[in-house]
Amino acid sequence: MRFRYQCEGRSAGSILGEYSTETNKTLPAIELQNFEGNPEVKVTACLVWKDQPHRIHPHSLVGKDCHDGLCEVTLKPRTNPKHSFNNLGIQCVKKKDIEESIERKLHLGIDPFKAGSLKNHQEVDMNVVRICFQASYRDAMGEMQRLSPVLSEPIFDKKSTNTSELKIYRMNKEYGSCAGGEELYLLCDKVQKEDISVVFQKDSWEAKADFSQADVHRQVAIVFKTPPYQHLDIMEPVEVEVSLRRLTDSVSSDSVNFLYLPKDNDTYRVNKKRKQGMPDVLEELSGPDPHGIEAKRKKKKPGYMDHFSLSPSAAGPMTHLEDGNFLSSLENITLPQPFEDYGLLPDFASYASPSLSDVLLSCTPDFPDGTDPEFLSDSFALHSSISAPLPPSRESDPDGTAGLVGSSLFPSQFKEAEALAEMEARLKAANAALNM
Repeated sequence: MRFRYQCEGRSAGSILGEYSTETNKTLPAIELQNFEGNPEVKVTACLVWKDQPHRIHPHSLVGKDCHDGLCEVTLKPRTNPKHSFNNLGIQCVKKKDIEESIERKLHLGIDPFKAGSLKNHQEVDMNVVRICFQASYRDAMGEMQRLSPVLSEPIFDKKSTNTSELKIYRMNKEYGSCAGGEELYLLCDKVQKEDISVVFQKDSWEAKADFSQADVHRQVAIVFKTPPYQHLDIMEPVEVEVSLRRLTDSVSSDSVNFLYLPKDNDTYRVNKKRKQGMPDVLEELSGPDPHGIEAKRKKKKPGYMDHFSLSPSAAGPMTHLEDGNFLSSLENITLPQPFEDYGLLPDFASYASPSLSDVLLSCTPDFPDGTDPEFLSDSFALHSSISAPLPPSRESDPDGTAGLVGSSLFPSQFKEAEALAEMEARLKAANAALNM
């Protein structure tokens, strides 16, 4: 049970009997036997050490009929030789008050086993006690007689990890390979990390789990690895028991079940993958187009004329140059975007439709004296003999020749400009043919 300090009050409950259960609670009880001749018997209960010589304990009994650390009741054997101690608790003292508490009890004559006291009272175990019952009566001569004392079973302090009850609350897994080595988590009541073990057992076989003191988390959780089962060639699952065991007194907790599974021989899941089947790679390779060549051929290739768009009126096929709609649609040709990106176009808001001459300058620029114009041949590599009129802001030479301005154009833009020049040349030839 839980030992309480004086400052905590009397809310610890009652000491239960040895055979008490969750459904049937019992209390400590005594019975006077072969004592019918005495009308009255006094029974005194006190706390003593767990082990011999059973010296008086510094802790005290508190509750009904208790005073000065004792509990005294008077029984009448002729009418009721039995008595149950109800609402009986244990009040513990601080270590600094041990000697004072023992001396006070000895002064009151409380020493059932005549064991006396020790000079060093720090040897007492503060986490476990026994209740000592002793009966006394007066004989026919009026002298006080005492019967031999009777001891209860040890009573442990529930808050102490050295003597508390061991209990497993939960494990994260209840099965594992018979080869062992699997990591498990266990939740329990408070335990001492240096005084606890996890035991797997079945019949006469027993093995301890592998873990270190660092694997005990805050005294309430243990991380451990399962031990291998005694037989590694089992064909069916085997159920074993898992329990906590204290090393000092070999006290064990109630066990929980754990299932050892047969060893998995297919570690890399090869057989499982074979059962799932292979992908249809061979079927794809054996098809009519294993390398995707036909698909690539059907794919539309990019063209330079994709940048140009015709108006809806000119969307029909251009089969004959003599068609008047073909010539009228030429006025709606738009220039590609790259010329606008490089700022080569002026403001065409005042023009009905831009033409190639809007982006062409004269091929006869003025150079300083002694300057060889051939070093700019890359910039003026594209020429045309088109005699189209230039914008008012531009000057054209008498011959009507024009050159492409700007050395920062990319090769693809030169090709687009060349295509425009070629197209205008064809249009000029077609116009001349029509005029004839």
